[in-house]
Amino acid sequence: MKAIFTSIILLVFVSTIKADVYTFESVGNWNQVTNWDAYPGTIISSTDIVIISADITINTSVTINGNLTISSGVSLTNDWLVFVNGMLNNEGQVFNNTQLNLFGDCVSNGTWENSASGTLIVTGTGDFTCRGNFINHGGLLGYNSSRFYLEANFENNDYITFNGDFDIHHSNGQEFVNNGLVQFNGPVRLEGSIINTLGNNFNINWSSAMYVADHSRLENFGILNVGGLLEVTSLLNVHSKLGHVVVDGVVNVRPSVLEIL
Repeated sequence: MKAIFTSIILLVFVSTIKADVYTFESVGNWNQVTNWDAYPGTIISSTDIVIISADITINTSVTINGNLTISSGVSLTNDWLVFVNGMLNNEGQVFNNTQLNLFGDCVSNGTWENSASGTLIVTGTGDFTCRGNFINHGGLLGYNSSRFYLEANFENNDYITFNGDFDIHHSNGQEFVNNGLVQFNGPVRLEGSIINTLGNNFNINWSSAMYVADHSRLENFGILNVGGLLEVTSLLNVHSKLGHVVVDGVVNVRPSVLEIL
């Protein structure tokens, strides 16, 4: 009798933690009920999963405490305030026109674009792994101990302020191009290419450091401000007629890697 009672308790417990999966199936808005196989509402439980399998526009405030997957070949357009506290997996396209807040991990194998009015906020202890091209016409903010891990092309046309780690690992000729303002308050590790274009600022906080590894390229046409440690074991090009470097901290430069052009 005791064993039967225990089994009943276990069955009830398992049923209470079972994840619900909600699939968006038809092109349209989030709050259009008929676009879903089952409408999840606007607050998603931490045990639930949302799958976007058709082009969707988020036209209402949404909080996703569970996991969100954007399937390959489809797009998510954010026109409202969105919070994702679980895992975000982007295999398609994200167009962010307002504010999208990430408190969990994100893997973006597809493309991501912030419009001029769009801001992506990475906070908490989450990691943003970017393997698809990223274009920022608006804002990218990183708070607390968040981390941005970049393996693709990145184009910044407005502003970035990132307090956590920012790691750039390029392996196939990708580039990080800054056409705006960059403020890194945490460590920056470069194994790839950064181009700071004419008239634009690339700033490393006094309490932080920038490490330029072997087989990397840091090319500055604008203003490169390093308040902390700058450690270069690869090629640093400074185009002296167009840009300059200001270093208030310690510089460790391996011989024959600094070129003044």
